[in-house]
Amino acid sequence: MGIPASRRTLCALCSLELDSDAPGTYQWTSGWVMRRQDGGGHSVTLPERAPRWAHRLCVDRASRGTLHQSSLFGD
Repeated sequence: MGIPASRRTLCALCSLELDSDAPGTYQWTSGWVMRRQDGGGHSVTLPERAPRWAHRLCVDRASRGTLHQSSLFGD
């Protein structure tokens, strides 16, 4: 079963097709974050969502700095 056309989009990080409504899919969001006393921040307040989507694995790899690395195992 394919992805319905209304949910089919490209990953902003790898440019491969994804289902924008699939569990674990990321959506680009910006907003206000209150700084904590020891650094860091709380959750995003007044979030604004953009029509940009990414696979969970792509976001995980990008956060580790390994998005554009390949492995011997093909993943």
